[in-house]
Amino acid sequence: MIGGMRCGTRAMLRYLSQHPQLCPHEKAHDPHFFSSDENWKKGLSWYLSGWTKFDPQAHLYGLESSTHYTKYPLIKRVPERMRRSGLDFTFIYAMRDPIERIESHFVHNAGKGYVDPENPKARAKFLAQALAYSDYNMQLERFENAFPGKRLFIYALEDLQQRRAELLGRLSEFLQIDAFPFEEVPYVRTKLSENTQKIRLTEAEKEAAAHKLADGISALASRGVIDPGKWQTYSQYAPKRDANLLGTRPARPAVNRLGSRLAFLTVDTEAMRYRAKNRHVNKLIWGEHPKGRAGIREMAAIGKEFGARHVFFLDMCEEELFGESIADVARYLGDAGEDVQLHAHPEILPDAFWGASRLAV
Repeated sequence: MIGGMRCGTRAMLRYLSQHPQLCPHEKAHDPHFFSSDENWKKGLSWYLSGWTKFDPQAHLYGLESSTHYTKYPLIKRVPERMRRSGLDFTFIYAMRDPIERIESHFVHNAGKGYVDPENPKARAKFLAQALAYSDYNMQLERFENAFPGKRLFIYALEDLQQRRAELLGRLSEFLQIDAFPFEEVPYVRTKLSENTQKIRLTEAEKEAAAHKLADGISALASRGVIDPGKWQTYSQYAPKRDANLLGTRPARPAVNRLGSRLAFLTVDTEAMRYRAKNRHVNKLIWGEHPKGRAGIREMAAIGKEFGARHVFFLDMCEEELFGESIADVARYLGDAGEDVQLHAHPEILPDAFWGASRLAV
């Protein structure tokens, strides 16, 4: 679990730790291996030694939660370190109304004595950091870029609070673990100083934060990740230009059938080597370019928005060239509910493949 802070990750960790197929790290909450320079220097074996109770016959996952993993730019290099570790990750990321998250974070840190809310400079510095942690789109993109196609489960704290059984069921299905009767976890209040009731964001701070976060929230909404209309505080202060994203999606265009004919939107999903000098899958399938990204993830989001999903013809011959990165593409499209069909360019397969498969002429 990679975050976010003040989004109920501790409660979710306590729920998931009940499941017999999940093995929590001995310091399950905040081991900070990939975010702490000191812990990183201790080496991967030190990190893995925290799963002394892991039984490969019983457990499908090792479980840990470190909200520091999504505190960029204060804490850098986390996705890069994860990639260098060579471990196989499945990510879970929690969000909540971003303005409420900032205020909760502010109350927490002030109550712990980490920031003086009466000191203008300290207050401004803290709010700049907290704003970055609420930029969920930026935090997620760092992991999506480091692990293109990697499975990522995203949920809202509001779902954990109001639709817990449904959420835990969806998460269990995502992790492909057995259905389980999770017992209710009691709320544990963090001990803070007595004057926290007076600590609040000003109206101007809320409005400024909502305007700065608007582009990222819009990007998440356009991808179908969130419905910001459910975030009442953010909706109250969001700029008017985001009105369409606040619970009133544009109407889908009417679908006109051409008699008995039906049109399919198809996409050849391939990473032919002659089309790029390097990072072929990242550039030609995930669509990474100097100004951003325009690939299958964005195509799928547009199709979902207008009710006109694509048929992705994935060249599975390229798995021979690019390995798991092509399988990751197939998994992403499948998890996203897209129609994935076989596409093949056998001419790209090396001679060794034909010899090993006994298909050489």
